[in-house]
Amino acid sequence: MKLSNINEVNDFLAAVDRCKGDVWLEDAKGDRLSLKSMFSRYIAMGNLLQDKGEELELFCSQPADMAIFIGLFSQNPQIV
Repeated sequence: MKLSNINEVNDFLAAVDRCKGDVWLEDAKGDRLSLKSMFSRYIAMGNLLQDKGEELELFCSQPADMAIFIGLFSQNPQIV
């Protein structure tokens, strides 16, 4: 799922924290930033808040975790 604008950073990161499996952002080059790693999380959030956000796609290793984000995105449709 491609992301374009993260205004609700705290809600987004809370959704990541609720996930049981791995959650990552992947750029157009195929580079992955794990959102479970605090270091990668800072880099990923910086990219999302800058102009690079539209180049990033969200992935979850477990289908149940994607449901968490679908709920978040339905409450905040401006994110996707």
